[in-house]
Amino acid sequence: MHILSTKKIEIPLYVIHGAKDELFELATTKKWVEKIKGKGTDLTFVVNEQLSHFDGCAYISDKKNAWEWLKVLWANKETQKD
Repeated sequence: MHILSTKKIEIPLYVIHGAKDELFELATTKKWVEKIKGKGTDLTFVVNEQLSHFDGCAYISDKKNAWEWLKVLWANKETQKD
């Protein structure tokens, strides 16, 4: 059973995936990313080639990049309000 949406998601997404993930296959995530991006979802997809699912603390640099992405996104939203 596939539980991920294949419809456009209205909020921007930043998806980080470890290439060595033991629980979720990278190929499956890539297919999902392609499907929802094709529907118009604003999505940034990052693959960390070194990490597995259980290397949570090792994702710090990826999470910092996601935070910078989010700050830019919020700044752009504020600019659009003016």
